[in-house]
Amino acid sequence: MPGSDPTKRQLKYGGCILLACVAAVLLAVPVFGQTRTVTLVGAGDLASCSHDNDSATAKLLGNIPGTVFTLGDNVYPDGTARQFRNCYDPTWGKYKRRTKPSVGNHEYHTAGAKPYFDYFGGRAGPARATTATTAGAGASSSSTATATRWVDVASIHRRGAG
Repeated sequence: MPGSDPTKRQLKYGGCILLACVAAVLLAVPVFGQTRTVTLVGAGDLASCSHDNDSATAKLLGNIPGTVFTLGDNVYPDGTARQFRNCYDPTWGKYKRRTKPSVGNHEYHTAGAKPYFDYFGGRAGPARATTATTAGAGASSSSTATATRWVDVASIHRRGAG
């Protein structure tokens, strides 16, 4: 849209995704055969030092138990180590221990998305050798990572692990 701020538009959609995903609940079957409810809450296009919308969505996380997931583009604009430290960590970073992250094309604005993998460590999964050279390749890379993380989250909870 001409004249509109893409960051605000992305945050608006990220907030909508967060609210929609709050309702996402999986039924898991623990070892003893009893059904339990597992709550997933998350979004994409999350943090930036140039706005405070990420503070508002992160505050919601504090009131919702369960696993936090990200759909990529965790910190804007480029997913640098400084941006993770100064922009993501003070808001969504509070929930890092219960987060299952996904890498997005903005993380690949840095070589190999290294700051993303450094920040999340083993939670990020194996580093991919993929670099986004076009918007299409970035979207494809992010979609693959997101699908992988969803499978990881679902399989962990089906086994009854937290």
